[in-house]
Amino acid sequence: AVLLAPTPQQQNKCPALQPKAEPRQAHDARTLSPHHAQVARSTAAASAMPALVHRRPFQSTTSAPKSMAASPNYSEAMSKERQRAAAQQGNLDATACIKELEISLAKGEIALEEYLAVSAKLQGHDAGEQKKAEAAAPSLAATRTKRMLEVTVSKIFPAGFGWQMASIYAGNAGLASTSVPFFLATGMGDCVGVFLGHTGFKAIQKAAGYEVNLKNETQTGLHLGSAAFMSGAAWQPTLNALQVLECTFNQAALGVGASCTLAFFVGLRLFRKVYSSLGWEAVEENNYENLKGDIGLSVSIGGATAAFVGTDVSYGAANWLAPVVGISENCPDALGQVIAGSSTALGFMATQHVQNNMLPEGKNWID
Repeated sequence: AVLLAPTPQQQNKCPALQPKAEPRQAHDARTLSPHHAQVARSTAAASAMPALVHRRPFQSTTSAPKSMAASPNYSEAMSKERQRAAAQQGNLDATACIKELEISLAKGEIALEEYLAVSAKLQGHDAGEQKKAEAAAPSLAATRTKRMLEVTVSKIFPAGFGWQMASIYAGNAGLASTSVPFFLATGMGDCVGVFLGHTGFKAIQKAAGYEVNLKNETQTGLHLGSAAFMSGAAWQPTLNALQVLECTFNQAALGVGASCTLAFFVGLRLFRKVYSSLGWEAVEENNYENLKGDIGLSVSIGGATAAFVGTDVSYGAANWLAPVVGISENCPDALGQVIAGSSTALGFMATQHVQNNMLPEGKNWID
């Protein structure tokens, strides 16, 4: 088979397609005058130099590592002359070069063996660079942990803190812990804690130089706070009912966690529908994708509310969380609020840690 010579355009785009130029024949100095003989000898010396020096260097549209041209693998696919020219150019676009090779192979301009050899070297280099980039990037576990801590600090701790503060004010106002006004007051405390914690955290980030849209973050804070109102209002009546049923501490914690998971989820979906209908850009309409995310977040909120049961020391020794987050009657109010926020943070992180380790990338709401 006769192979067609590559066109000049293809030679310029891909160094691997450029043929070596044959040196021009030198004149016989014996038939020339001394002056012309000297010119002939200079011309012959110049002709013996690598042909690629007289060509336009390889032009790349995408920067690639300079080390590529100097690597041992790539030198097997290019002559030493082309390698030096490519190193001077400093950039090699492996993808563009492989595409040119494929075009030339389809036209029958290069042999299959040459195409396989050169493309394999180029692809091997790209794969190595990709592995280096992946190694330098933060791991999935580190990214999830960082986001989990941000959510804990900005929303979960303030939620427990706000609930406890509201319960203190409600109690001082004479509201019984079995009354509806008490439930609504504590739910509002939960809501305000989440909203102020989220917007305050984002405001600090913006002041620190991060790119933050405070309008959108305010809408997000109201959405999450509204859902927190539902779970915060459901916490006390659920615990009251389970205590009437004489449930153990573990049973009460699981029951409260399940109830608040459902309440928070209903709040997310309900207020997502309300706020998106108002044209809020930061709140998506209900769809399947955010349905899965809402479920995952609600489960972690359920873990936070379950740990919050640990603040109730009336269970005695059965409350194995009491030594850590128990709030006694003589505990100062300010300290009790900090302990309450710590209990919700503890439960949230424990539950979210399980999701972080079990769910693949893209399946966790925190991703």
